Amino acid sequence: MRIIVDDRERRSGIVRLLEDAECSIHVQRLLYGDYLIDGKLVVERKTANDLVISILDGRLFKQMRELKKIRWRVVLIIEGDPYQTGHGIKPKAVRGALTSVSAVWQVPVIYSSSTQDTASLLQFLADQVKLKKGVLPLRGSCRPKRLRNRQLFILQGLPGVGARVALKLLLHFKSVAGVFSAGIEELMKVDGVGNVRARQIREVLEMEVKKAEGGRLKTEG
Repeated sequence: MRIIVDDRERRSGIVRLLEDAECSIHVQRLLYGDYLIDGKLVVERKTANDLVISILDGRLFKQMRELKKIRWRVVLIIEGDPYQTGHGIKPKAVRGALTSVSAVWQVPVIYSSSTQDTASLLQFLADQVKLKKGVLPLRGSCRPKRLRNRQLFILQGLPGVGARVALKLLLHFKSVAGVFSAGIEELMKVDGVGNVRARQIREVLEMEVKKAEGGRLKTEG
C-alpha cells in the first residue's frame, strides 16, 4: 500500500516514522491534502495550533471547500488538543467549526495525540483502504457502470449479502447466474453463508409473484 506524502510534511517527523515502520512512501508536492493513500484517500493533517489559526483566519472552510471538489475521499486528522492552544479562542467556536467540518462538509475528523499517533493512524487507514479494496458496498444511490460492479450490485440485493459475501459468491460461482442457480448446500460452501442465510437466499429467488386486485403485485406464501 503506497502513501504519497506532501514534501512540506517532512519536517513533521512523520515521514521518518512511516519509513521506520517499513511503509511504502513517496514524497512529492501534493495539490490537495498532506497524504494520499493508494490514490484513493486524501488525509489533511493539522496540528491543534494550525487548526485554530485556520479557524481564526477563515482558511479552514476554504480548504474544506477545495477538498470536497476532488474525486477522492477526504479525512481530517487533528494532532493535539485544539481546545488548549493559548490563542484565546472560545471552545464553543472550535467545537462549532469542527461540527461544521463533519456535518456540513461531510469530512470525517480523527483526533491524534502526537506525531507517533498520527503515523499509526495513517498506517491503520492504509490497512483499511487495502482491506476494502474491491469490496466496497455498492447499494444505496450508487449505480455502477463496470460489469463486475454491476454483478456485485445485484448480489448485494440478496438477503444477508453485503459487500464481502457478494464478492465471495461471485468468485466461487463465477457468475450471477451461477449464484442464482445454486442450491442451499452449494451456497453453504461459500465462507460467510450459513444454513439460514442460504435458505433466505433461495426463498427470495424462488418466491413466486402474481398480480393482485388493482394490478398490484403480491408474493406467494
